[in-house]
Amino acid sequence: MEGATVLDLFAGTGALGLEALSRGASRADFVESDARLCSALQARLQDSGYRDQARVFHSRVEKALGLLSGPYDLVLLDPPYDYPAAPVLERLARSTLLAPVGWVVLEHSSRTEPEQSFNKLVLAKRRRHGDTSLSIYAEDAILW
Repeated sequence: MEGATVLDLFAGTGALGLEALSRGASRADFVESDARLCSALQARLQDSGYRDQARVFHSRVEKALGLLSGPYDLVLLDPPYDYPAAPVLERLARSTLLAPVGWVVLEHSSRTEPEQSFNKLVLAKRRRHGDTSLSIYAEDAILW
């Protein structure tokens, strides 16, 4: 994580992006559509000393993808399990938001298996942890 730039989509409480910052990420941008969660996240960033390394965007993910500028070394997605994440992954794959050797990590229900690839993003690993799975994508799965 040292020096990485992170994008936390569907941030919620910001736990994933905050964890990245605590592990040495240099910057994290958070996108969350719920205003109350954005306010709470701002307070958590302030309390934890990461306020200067982070930005919180109160926006729907689909809109934010057109406003953000990367590149990000790590993009974290933790959408609600019933949310159709494929269009977001397709859009990320066609954008310049992901660094050439960047990773995209999608948290999803273990009952679903997202596609193996989204344009230039290729599934590199999948890990199951009970009811939750992580699908990890990169532009070039050979990097793994």
